[in-house]
Amino acid sequence: MNITTQNQIASYKLQLKSVLSQLKTEYNNLDKENLENDTISPKELHKLREVSKRLNEYCSDVMAYQEKIKFLSAE
Repeated sequence: MNITTQNQIASYKLQLKSVLSQLKTEYNNLDKENLENDTISPKELHKLREVSKRLNEYCSDVMAYQEKIKFLSAE
């Protein structure tokens, strides 16, 4: 493994760490109390949909970085 590959892996690991942090923060900021109610207001539902989109994007980013790291590590 050459130095460029090692640098790419290190960069991806840093980016992965950042995305995981954002994912955890977003998840922890969810208003879980509202989810336990029988009804959710349209405003809260819209907010939940936006949070869900961001969580899905973060998860996709995490999987992509993990695949890149795995691929580069195999070289």
